[in-house]
Amino acid sequence: ISFASTFYWVGGTGNWSAYATHWATTSGGSTFQTQVPSSLDDVIFDANSFSSVGDSVKIDQTIAFCKNMNWSGVSNNPCFACISSSIKIKIFGSLTLSQNMNIPFNGIISFEAMTVGNTIKSNNTSLQCSMEFNGFNGDWTLQDSLTVSQSLTINYGILKTNNNNVRCGHFYSSSSNTPGGLLMGTSVFTCTQYWTIHNTTFTLGADSSYIKILGGGIQTNGPTSRFKYNVIEFLGNNVPNLNGSNNNIKKLILHRGGQVLFINAFIDSLFCSGSQLTIANGYNRTFNFIKAL
Repeated sequence: ISFASTFYWVGGTGNWSAYATHWATTSGGSTFQTQVPSSLDDVIFDANSFSSVGDSVKIDQTIAFCKNMNWSGVSNNPCFACISSSIKIKIFGSLTLSQNMNIPFNGIISFEAMTVGNTIKSNNTSLQCSMEFNGFNGDWTLQDSLTVSQSLTINYGILKTNNNNVRCGHFYSSSSNTPGGLLMGTSVFTCTQYWTIHNTTFTLGADSSYIKILGGGIQTNGPTSRFKYNVIEFLGNNVPNLNGSNNNIKKLILHRGGQVLFINAFIDSLFCSGSQLTIANGYNRTFNFIKAL
């Protein structure tokens, strides 16, 4: 039988696996846990965790676990890192970071909760890793803006941006029709690479949001009732490809032209600059208004 515990980091710089010297049972304590944190255990990093500026916690296990992770009380600008980009930390609850920390962690943060009411608060930090959502029936609400330099993938569960802005590399949803979703409200969602939704059972709330794509294109396959987008703007240096089916877009902005290959799509307003606009014939595609920028 496993019981939930609270693990407090102490002793400054160390590896995640060193439970006998770094994972205490109380804040600043000297009694230590008998194992590394499990998916039931909360992990706390606070004012008693780091005595020197730049102390670091390094994940040295292929997969690490915790329930809730909280860095909000730290001092001395600690560093959260890992030994390899293949490292994954599975979080079965909420994540709270601190503006008083550095995060060169470049592995994968995977949210695994199968319950609702989880939160993510980044406190103006930028993550250099990939982020995944893999909790069946789980949901996560952003408490502030989120920046992830690598991919952001939703396989299971619902991410609610709560009108906060999001920036990531490649946004991706699974092609296996898993019950995932993204509710964006009025968020500005910026992708530096691509926007890809292959999942026709995906729950998308994008009818009030603003999506900016700096990379090469978009692939969005909606249900027969269609995905509904508010504004999609392409700002990259390359001519984008726009592929997919069953999409309604209120406003589409192409700064360098584009290849519009949507099937079964309604685009209310298309604004385009450049001379490389290609609109494939047929495919049940309707434009209400087209104008040059």
